[in-house]
Amino acid sequence: MLQIFFENKKNILPILACLFCLSANAQFDKANDEFNKKKYAAAVPLYEAGLKEKTSNLAAGRLAFCYRMLNQTEKAEALYAEVVKSEKAKNDASFFYAEALMSNGKYAEAKTWFLKYHELEPSDSTAFARAAACDLVPNIQPYFRNLKMEEFPFNSEADDNTPAFWFGGLVFTSDRASGAALLKEKSDWTGRDFLKLYFSEFDSSANTFSEPKSFSGKLNELNKNTANASFSKDWETIFFSRNSTTPNKKDEYTLQLFTAERAGNRWKNEEKLDFCKPELNYMHPAATPNGQRVFFASNGGGQGGFDIFTAEKNHRGEWRRVQNLGAIVNTPSHEAFPYFHPDGRLFFCSKGHAGFGGFDVFVTRFDSVKMEWQPPVNLGRPINSSLDDLGFYLAPNDSTGAFTSGRSGGDDDLYLFWLGETKNLAQIFYPKTENQPAAEISETSEKLEIEKKKPLETPISKDSTTQTNQFTNSPISQFPNFPITQSPFSTLDTALQNGSAKTGSIYFLENFKYDSSEIEIPAAAKIDLDSLAVWLVRYPNLKLEITVHTETGGQPKSLFAHSKSRATEIAKYFLEKNSDFNRLKIKGLGGKKPIFDCPKKEDCPPEMDLKNRRVEVKIEF
Repeated sequence: MLQIFFENKKNILPILACLFCLSANAQFDKANDEFNKKKYAAAVPLYEAGLKEKTSNLAAGRLAFCYRMLNQTEKAEALYAEVVKSEKAKNDASFFYAEALMSNGKYAEAKTWFLKYHELEPSDSTAFARAAACDLVPNIQPYFRNLKMEEFPFNSEADDNTPAFWFGGLVFTSDRASGAALLKEKSDWTGRDFLKLYFSEFDSSANTFSEPKSFSGKLNELNKNTANASFSKDWETIFFSRNSTTPNKKDEYTLQLFTAERAGNRWKNEEKLDFCKPELNYMHPAATPNGQRVFFASNGGGQGGFDIFTAEKNHRGEWRRVQNLGAIVNTPSHEAFPYFHPDGRLFFCSKGHAGFGGFDVFVTRFDSVKMEWQPPVNLGRPINSSLDDLGFYLAPNDSTGAFTSGRSGGDDDLYLFWLGETKNLAQIFYPKTENQPAAEISETSEKLEIEKKKPLETPISKDSTTQTNQFTNSPISQFPNFPITQSPFSTLDTALQNGSAKTGSIYFLENFKYDSSEIEIPAAAKIDLDSLAVWLVRYPNLKLEITVHTETGGQPKSLFAHSKSRATEIAKYFLEKNSDFNRLKIKGLGGKKPIFDCPKKEDCPPEMDLKNRRVEVKIEF
């Protein structure tokens, strides 16, 4: 036997090589089976083992795709760099390679490969837009100018994401290891535990968080992803996403949206939102403060990929009026993780709008005059990075918040942030209840002591989004008696962000449409006041002077008293927002400075009265 072995040793290597080929092919077959089932974590070691024994461009491309889906961008980049060299490489390999380069901050190289893909697939405009985005990165300005941030102290080696404040602590989603349980399985996609909701209580005495615990044994179900909690303003209603109980026709357990009500320390009346269809995915719910409207992400048709949608609850408790937010917000790529701020801003993440790479966080607002969403603004650094940034949350008073990022390497982590030098989380989780400082109401030195109330709701609702603008399109600067040019209030946010807002500029608040005898703040106008309160926090040098005007016909003393009463209501509203009254002046002028000067009431038609009966804000730095 030994002799035969030596005499035939020259044939051993070919035989062994053949055996290795069989082994590699077997590995690839198993890997392909897992890949087709979207079990990317399980497919990775099989492809890696097979590629050590045999070269395969198909296997390498699929392994790179697995790395991409598991957010391992550096491994994806290295492997795609080899895959695209092959003549057999699929066209989309160039696109995915460019995405990996962009996620790793290599914008010049990424642009080259996006353009190469565009040459291969000229009908796909996405790559051309991404190439242009690579050039825009240096021009993206920070949305928050004075922001400090730190990592959440209990991030894990798994994914931790989508934070939200709730009853003295932080609720978030994680697939961290949660211990053994009977019949417990692992997620096919990640190979880790299924996603669950966790709660970390804030200890105000130590100014820190506690070890996270399962948020709810009733809501967190075994072997299902339960994620993305959103709460009504009173924290009594929760919205979340979870896998369906039964598979659809494609044998998929899609994500659906659910809601439940709080009963002490438990949740009851759990139900699936009735518009959810089993063949589609619905995830990342974001409720308005009153819980009557919800924003969410779905692949239910629209611009492409996942889009942001909204639905409204009617008086019968049915979820209706499901609407895609349209092409201003949504792109042919993915939009997801919406968060609706009480002041009317909608934060969301996108891969389609110009950004740093991966998902970036953007903000928009519904323009109740134009009846459309404003063009989204990138939040810039340090919120956004070249890797995925998503799951943004901002406290109602704009002082602090949290978000999710993959910048630390592969897995998602939570980050806390605050505006200004002082990190006062205790004020957010345990707000003070004592009376607030006095506010200046009129041109005199009169003071008004107002008891602090709970913040008022200002969600986008049917009432606040369907009002038509009663002002004409004529520029206000054409009217007499205006020494300083006025601009629409809707343009102020952009002017503050890009630095074009100038001291002394006056903006008219379009949503203040008072009836002649009305004192209460119009519902749509509360969103404008919320914006002003937020900007006082965001821009420490900003000062605001708000002036309430009335029509001119009538008794001057009566008109002055009427404007002063309206100014008092505005001041009350700002006190509820804990605004800095050292930088805020509110006054009523009656009919002293009209747009149309009508000494007699009968000389002014209703449309002139409406223009005279207005609210303005002057800004100073």
